[in-house]
Amino acid sequence: MGRGWCGWYRSWSGEVAFTEWTSENRLRHPSWRGLRRDKLFWQISLPDLSN
Repeated sequence: MGRGWCGWYRSWSGEVAFTEWTSENRLRHPSWRGLRRDKLFWQISLPDLSN
């Protein structure tokens, strides 16, 4: 999995902790926390980063 890799499976969602968003809208210091069984993939969205 190199830089720019993006993958997903339709029914899985996961949790990632991070320190902040960069100016390029990337996660700084991301850390995988695990799969989420309480949320479905369509219930998750990114925060509004336009400010």
